[in-house]
Amino acid sequence: MQDRADHVRVEVVPLAAFTGAERDALVQALRARLGPSMQLDVVEVDRIPRTAAGKFPAVLNLVGRDTSDS
Repeated sequence: MQDRADHVRVEVVPLAAFTGAERDALVQALRARLGPSMQLDVVEVDRIPRTAAGKFPAVLNLVGRDTSDS
């Protein structure tokens, strides 16, 4: 999920223990694509909600959207 021009949050649902080496490999691969100035947060979650169409969103870009609940 990209919530700012310089920040991406990656949510991971690990099937087993998510090792530091796996996390590092993921961050390295993301840095290769996104560049060194992009801030990355890798967060383990229990599940990733499906869209209304029943699919898993691969990319969610919130930059420029009003994400308030009001």
